[in-house]
Amino acid sequence: MHTATCVYIWQGEQCPAVMVTDAHHLAAQLVRYEALGVGMQHVLAGQEPEEVKGMLQAATETAQRAQRGADAKKVAAEVEKRMAAYDAAYKVCWLCV
Repeated sequence: MHTATCVYIWQGEQCPAVMVTDAHHLAAQLVRYEALGVGMQHVLAGQEPEEVKGMLQAATETAQRAQRGADAKKVAAEVEKRMAAYDAAYKVCWLCV
């Protein structure tokens, strides 16, 4: 995660050390090659500054909205499928009359 002043490397409680190391390398590359001109800060789960808490909350809400959207699309697809089956059955019955 990054802001205008910092790239945060957030480490969850069960994050393996190798992933933390890789995250530091990636953050360093972002700062260097994307010319971000910002510092890096390692943040442990449970010790997040308010700025990081806000970003994590926003990311969680975005993921939840995306999941609700995906769920709504699944429901819409199921309704569409059922309506198509109903329409097909209705046409068959209509032709029988």
